[in-house]
Amino acid sequence: MSDDAAFPLKWTFPARTLAPGGRILVFASGKDRAPAAGELHTNFGMDGAGEYLALAAPDGTVLSAFAPMFPPQREGISYGSAPSLAESRPIHLGIGCRYRVATGTTTGWQTLGYFDGGWSAGQLAVGFDVDGDYDSIIGAGSDTEAAMYDLRSSCYARIPFTVADPTLVRALVLRMKYDDGFDAFINGVKVASRYMEANPQWDSFSTENRIDALNDRYEVFDADAALGALVAGQNVLAIQACNFTANALSIS
Repeated sequence: MSDDAAFPLKWTFPARTLAPGGRILVFASGKDRAPAAGELHTNFGMDGAGEYLALAAPDGTVLSAFAPMFPPQREGISYGSAPSLAESRPIHLGIGCRYRVATGTTTGWQTLGYFDGGWSAGQLAVGFDVDGDYDSIIGAGSDTEAAMYDLRSSCYARIPFTVADPTLVRALVLRMKYDDGFDAFINGVKVASRYMEANPQWDSFSTENRIDALNDRYEVFDADAALGALVAGQNVLAIQACNFTANALSIS
């Protein structure tokens, strides 16, 4: 690993064997520790404002890199490398969805078998923005301003997607742009949550007022918890999004 593009072999991993699907944690502390067992520490630190970071093969060939730099770091926000774009991305902006601005208790809406034929039909993203800054990503038929602004705090969305063979799916990643909080489920299994009550109701608010500057970038979540729930054919991503106050909301 290295924080210097001219010196790709700045710090070297010790010889360790990982189990399939295993992970290893490395602290970029500058302490330079690479024992056969125990904590690993690089011989360099990382600039919180962002800088170059790369993983290289033993011959110095860069395998992956944040170049020219990774984004500025913020407390409580994680960054990482995205899966290859060659991998399947069944959910994206513009895909069809069903949504419902919450006006009362709804049960079972997270599950695959729930009937959403009475919900509004639209396209991702779902939400509204009274200032118009995010109008370009709100999908056709999915602007909820009239139903939500100064009226409702919560919206449900169901996005169907197809999996030909679940046994071939090795990982699931959810990329979200959101404001202010959400819970996400795949076939009823919760895979991600940000700034939500433990058991949100139809009229719940988010627990935090998310910084507006973060709304135009994706946050990435590990959704592997739902791997065992995937089925051949149609599956569903179900999301409840909540506002901290009655302002812009978006689901991507």
